[in-house]
Amino acid sequence: MKKKSYLSNRRLPHFIIAGSMKCGTSSLHMILANHPKIFIPNAEIGFYDIDNHIQHPDFFFYSGAEWYYPRFEEKMNEYLDWYESFFKDAEEDVLLGERSTTYIASERAAERIARLNPKAKIIIMLRDPASRTYSHYWHLVRTGRAIWNFENSLQVMPENLIQRSLYKKTDRTLYEDYTTGEFSFHFV
Repeated sequence: MKKKSYLSNRRLPHFIIAGSMKCGTSSLHMILANHPKIFIPNAEIGFYDIDNHIQHPDFFFYSGAEWYYPRFEEKMNEYLDWYESFFKDAEEDVLLGERSTTYIASERAAERIARLNPKAKIIIMLRDPASRTYSHYWHLVRTGRAIWNFENSLQVMPENLIQRSLYKKTDRTLYEDYTTGEFSFHFV
């Protein structure tokens, strides 16, 4: 299959930390960022699922008479330029990495990583699902995004709390998209 011209000469990450939030992804990010031969942007970028309104509601807004939302496939070059800009400060001889915890729950990210960055290594970090969900809830409380008790929060926003703990669904999606190519999975 011939690659699209928008991928030629792009400087994309060698590895992606795509594990669920509250599973040690921030700790792994900090450890790897301290290595002199690794460059990882501080921010979670969310490039491969930027148009997922559940994971990234801040990318959707109303302006004037219309809604603005990312048109990933239509504006591929613009989004790739934006994504690549996160790595512009990296030296040439370092490994590039990215951490975005939304990818593991995304229905789009796996296919897009396989298509746009087929040599990337994917690092998946998981945690006991119940423990992860409860920790996620308290993270939302600390950041002012959960106003209900735990049980009510599960009912009001299950897609936010529970979706990231449905590992069986996630595993199936990942393996379906990565059955060919040079992908490597590391379950920690």
